[in-house]
Amino acid sequence: MTPLIKKNIIFGFFLTFLLVGNALLAQVNISVKLDKSKLMIGDQFTATVNISAPKGTTLQGVHYEAWKDEGVELLDIKPISPLHKDGSPQLLLQQEIKLTSFDTGYHRLPPLEVIYILNEATDTAISNNLGLEVMDLPVQEDAPIRDNKGIIKEARNWHDALPYGIGLLILLLLVGLGWWISKRKAKEKPAPPPPPPIPAHKVALSKLSALEKKNLWQTGKVKAFQSELTYIFREYLEKRFGLNALETTTTEIKDQLSTIAIEKDQQKSLINILETADMVKFAKAIPPEDIHAKALVNIMEFVENTKKEIVETAENKDTEA
Repeated sequence: MTPLIKKNIIFGFFLTFLLVGNALLAQVNISVKLDKSKLMIGDQFTATVNISAPKGTTLQGVHYEAWKDEGVELLDIKPISPLHKDGSPQLLLQQEIKLTSFDTGYHRLPPLEVIYILNEATDTAISNNLGLEVMDLPVQEDAPIRDNKGIIKEARNWHDALPYGIGLLILLLLVGLGWWISKRKAKEKPAPPPPPPIPAHKVALSKLSALEKKNLWQTGKVKAFQSELTYIFREYLEKRFGLNALETTTTEIKDQLSTIAIEKDQQKSLINILETADMVKFAKAIPPEDIHAKALVNIMEFVENTKKEIVETAENKDTEA
């Protein structure tokens, strides 16, 4: 092999290395690492998310909802923080999530997705998937069983009967007091029935109107607005339709909404509102400002379209003696 051919081969390898390196630098990469892959039931563990992206990339947040369906509970999500490296052409970011699990067995945690904007184009980067084994507490089956000890009997005296005498006296006093109260109430006019409950839609519309006047998102309080808006929506679902909405995830509410007689477009719009709120609360996402006004209007329309008036009957009205 001549020296010229050797130089051409070396130059070719060098050029290929530069092209591959530039291609990698132009991509957004996400990797996830668990501090432990085996743990006892109820133990806490930490997942560290590392993100590398070209400078000028805008992150919309990391989507963690997929992990909730795999027997894992999210306890705390720390903000995304930069890892400073002088002279690096990449943005190096890191986020830590504290989790736990009460579901024994082997869990395959699906990849996480990070939505980003680069060169005015929105795209998604996907991480690696992870394995997690949750073990139950060991049971000592060979522990010796001890015999029961015999009962030690003591001599009886009048002090033993004293508590029974006091108890009987108190019982007689209570019976007499109850009889006196019942006689007194029989002579009194019965109290009027309680007023009918306020309809769920009136409560929701009143709270939505008050929320609109606070101007939260207009003053930069996006998380506070989204949290209060979705709480009012979840509370209305519980009071109006009897759904378990306050203590459930967005995915579970989506399944429950399918049981309500509403149009598919409106159902999809409501789910989008809940998912946007989750991104704001858990992934620190900042949606466009017009999203907040549209969400408020959509929930108001949903309440108006599904409201149920409570008809006051003669039994609920006060009757004259």
